[in-house]
Amino acid sequence: MLNYNSLYGNLQGFIKKRPAMSIAGGAVLVFVVWGVISLFSGGDAQSSIPTYTVKEGPLKISITETGTIQPKDKTIIKNQVEGTTAITYLVDEGNKVKAGDLLMSLDSSTLSDKVTDQEISVQNAAASNIEASENYEVAKNQAQSDIESAQLAYDFAQQDLKKYVEGEYPDALK
Repeated sequence: MLNYNSLYGNLQGFIKKRPAMSIAGGAVLVFVVWGVISLFSGGDAQSSIPTYTVKEGPLKISITETGTIQPKDKTIIKNQVEGTTAITYLVDEGNKVKAGDLLMSLDSSTLSDKVTDQEISVQNAAASNIEASENYEVAKNQAQSDIESAQLAYDFAQQDLKKYVEGEYPDALK
């Protein structure tokens, strides 16, 4: 009579001593059983796989879902102009573009007006600077002229004083 407990104990000891050999033996056993089953089932191993013949016909969509399709490579273009700017041209979404193609055009009239205003302000400031420089030179020359006139008046007054003190006053006392 076959003792299952002793057989089971021997098998456990073998698995613990040689685990790699046990796994390989188990795999071989599975393949042998699979081969025997497919041999007696009357066909090859591929016959158990369900197949379907494809026929031409209308495509029936049976699953409908919503979602967003995103590109693999995405480039974000941001407007770096201060304030608000109107878009005058925009390439249609989904169009293929090449490097150098115009994607978007912004209304530049307000910016052009601001540039013109700033150019006028710069020209006015330059004209004011020139006028102030010329006025400075005129004032500087006038001040120098006034200094020279005052110096001459002082010199004449000194001479008149000397003439009076040394000549006219002593003559008037005599």
